[in-house]
Amino acid sequence: MTDTTHEKFKKAMQAAWEDSVLDREDLEDLEIPEPDLSFLEEEKESKAETEMNLDFLVPAKKKSCRLSRFVKIAAVLCLVFITGSAASIFWNSDSSYGVKSVIQNVKHFFSTEEPEVNENGVETLTVTDWNKVEDGKKVVGTIYVPEYIPEGYEFQEALFENAQGVQQSIFYTYLCGKKELKIQIQTWHGDADAYLLGEAFRSPISGREMYLDESDGICTISYAEENRNYCVFAPLSKNEVLKVVEAIKPR
Repeated sequence: MTDTTHEKFKKAMQAAWEDSVLDREDLEDLEIPEPDLSFLEEEKESKAETEMNLDFLVPAKKKSCRLSRFVKIAAVLCLVFITGSAASIFWNSDSSYGVKSVIQNVKHFFSTEEPEVNENGVETLTVTDWNKVEDGKKVVGTIYVPEYIPEGYEFQEALFENAQGVQQSIFYTYLCGKKELKIQIQTWHGDADAYLLGEAFRSPISGREMYLDESDGICTISYAEENRNYCVFAPLSKNEVLKVVEAIKPR
């Protein structure tokens, strides 16, 4: 198939799964949803009108068989993928969350821009393009972004995690050569204790109580506010790290 046909096929399969509804009771008798593949027939007819009927070309009937076999193989791959997801996620989760996990992983299978769910039920999404960082809202709802980054550091990736609604985390990584600047924002729902490393000090910028740790050339500054923890660590001065911490804002 051409790249264009491949993309159409992928979108048709994804649309079929998005429209499907799975119940725990009938998961064992799961049937593969039938995608709309009418565009393949249209392409075949168009191609037949423009191509010469040469002996070395594959007969139309055989082409049809190949297409049918391809669709079946794709469907079987989807079924294997879903079966594996169900085995590791569905039966270890409540019914509603288990079904959502399976459907979400099918979406991720067709598009890496969709979040995925691991065997522990944690929903994750990794973004390597800063222009797409707001995709993280699919996982954590409100995102928090640093509005100040020291000169020379370039964005590498952002990881968004949602542990079944109990804990939501955002991790940013920036590089300056081999030097790393890391930012971590964690939100807790329910009772949780915050353990912050270092000595307490009062920020001269906001007046917040923060904690400072300087060891092995790495400066770490963290603080807790309501049900959220903020932490930045990098091989930078205290003032530079403090400016990064204070510039983390909700979006």
